[in-house]
Amino acid sequence: MANTLKLGNSNWATKESSLLAYNDENDNFKPLPFTTTRASASSRINKLGLIENVGNNIATIDYQGNVNGALLTQPQSTNLITYPVSFGNSYWTKSGASIEGDASTAGSELVTNGDFATDTDWTKSADWTISGGSAHADGTGTGSITQSIPFEDGKTYKITFDVTARTQGSVRLFVDLPTFKQLINTSDIGTHTVTVSVEGGSQTLYFYSTNNFNGSIDNVSVKEVQGFTSPSADYPTSAYKLVFSGVSEILRGISFTIGEDYTFSFWAKTESGTFDFTLGNMSFVNVPFTATNEWQRFEVTQSAVATTRFPKIASSIAGELLIFGAQLEALSYPTSLIYNGVEGSTVTRVADQVTDSGDVNDFNSTEGVLYVEMAALANDGTNRFISLTDGISFANGSVELYYTPTSNQLRYNYRTAGNILQCDLTYAVTDVTISNKIAVVWNTNRFELWANGSKLVEDTVGITNIAGTFTELSFDRINALNLYAKTKDVRVFSTALSDAELILLTS
Repeated sequence: MANTLKLGNSNWATKESSLLAYNDENDNFKPLPFTTTRASASSRINKLGLIENVGNNIATIDYQGNVNGALLTQPQSTNLITYPVSFGNSYWTKSGASIEGDASTAGSELVTNGDFATDTDWTKSADWTISGGSAHADGTGTGSITQSIPFEDGKTYKITFDVTARTQGSVRLFVDLPTFKQLINTSDIGTHTVTVSVEGGSQTLYFYSTNNFNGSIDNVSVKEVQGFTSPSADYPTSAYKLVFSGVSEILRGISFTIGEDYTFSFWAKTESGTFDFTLGNMSFVNVPFTATNEWQRFEVTQSAVATTRFPKIASSIAGELLIFGAQLEALSYPTSLIYNGVEGSTVTRVADQVTDSGDVNDFNSTEGVLYVEMAALANDGTNRFISLTDGISFANGSVELYYTPTSNQLRYNYRTAGNILQCDLTYAVTDVTISNKIAVVWNTNRFELWANGSKLVEDTVGITNIAGTFTELSFDRINALNLYAKTKDVRVFSTALSDAELILLTS
C-alpha cells in the first residue's frame, strides 16, 4: 500500500544530523533519513520516564505518554531562570521558606577543630575565648569567632552547630558567599542546621555576638551535601527540598514585557502524601496545585502586567516539596527543560528543523496520500507546516498540511507549478494539541482531508503535478514555518487510497 516511509511504531534510530525512521515489523516500508538541524542541545523524556539531554543536531525522540516515542520538534526558547536547579542560591528569595540538601549524602568534614578541643584554628575577637571543649562569648561586646572554609563554587553545604549555653543576646552565623550573608540569628539552646549554596570559592565562617551575646557554641560542622534524587538522567542528585514554615514562598524578580505571555514551570513531588501549593505570579494571580509522591511538571501561563514580576512557588501551610528544574519562557506553553548543567546565565535552545527526507524516486506527484499522526505543542495562532516539495519553492508544486492561526484549524493546500492552488481545504478539529490521525489525498479531481476515521472536506475539481515534481518531505515549508509538534507516525503513499483504506488508516 505504501512504498516510502513510516515513522513511529517501535523503532527509531538517530545519529548526528540525521533521523532514520524505520519499521521492524516487515511491512515493506522503506527507511529514509531526515536531516536534523539544531545548533544546541535539547532535552526529552526517555523510555525510563527521566529527563535526558539530547546533543546538537540530534533528533529528539520523546517518550512522554508514548511507549514507542514521538518526534518532538520545538521552537527556539530561552530559560529566563538563571539558577534553575540551585534553589539555595541567593538568586532565589526565600520568605518563610528554606532549601535543604540530602543530609544522608554529607561528605567529609571541612571545619578544623569544630569541637574546640584546643585553642587553635579559630580567629577570635576579644570577647570570645575557647576552653573546656567549647567557644564562649562573655557578653561584653559584638565580636566574632571565624574560620576560613574551603567551599567550592556552585556546591551546597550543610552547616550545623550547637548553642550549649546562653544568658543574654543571640549568636548570628554569617558566610561570605562572596557577599556577606546571614544564615541564622538564634538565642535558642540546642542544635541548629542550615543549608547553603555557595557562590565563589573558599570563604569565611563567622559566628557573631549580637546584643552582647553571653553564651557558648560547640560542635561546628560544615559538610558538602548533594541534592535528593531528581527526575533527571543527567543530573540524578539535583533535586532539593523546599521547606515551607507556614505562609511562605520562594521567588525571583524577572524583567517582563507587559502584555506578553510567559510560562513558568518546574518539577515537584512530596516524599509521601500530598501537598497543596500555588504557582505564579506574572499577573497578580496564584494558581493552586497539589503535588503527590510522583514527579510531575507543574506549569502556569500568564500575561505579564508589569515590567518586573516575581514568579514564585508559595504555600499557606507548613510542609515540604522536592523541586527540580525551574523554567520561565516567553511562550504561551512550556517546552522541554533547557538546562545544560551550567548556571548563572540564561540558556537558549535553538529551534528544531527536520527536513529533506527522500528523493524524486520516493514520491508520486500525480497521486498519493500524506498521512501523519501528530499533536501540536500548542493552539498558539501560528502556521506550522509539513510539506512535500521540490526543495526549492512551494510555488513549483507542493502538498502542504498545516496548523493555521485560526483556533484548532487544519488546512490542506495542493499547488501545481506556477503557484496555482488546486485545493484549499480547512477544518476545525476538536483539539490540535491532542494526537490526531490526519491524511490528505491528491489525484485528478480528487482532493480530500481526512482525520480520525472520517472524510472532513473535499474538492472534486483540479489537476495534479507532473511526475517527478516532489523530491523531499520536510517538517516545514521550504525552511520556514516549522512544524512544532509531537509526531508519532508519518507515511507517504504512492497511490490515492480508497475510502475504506483511509478509514482504516486514520481510525
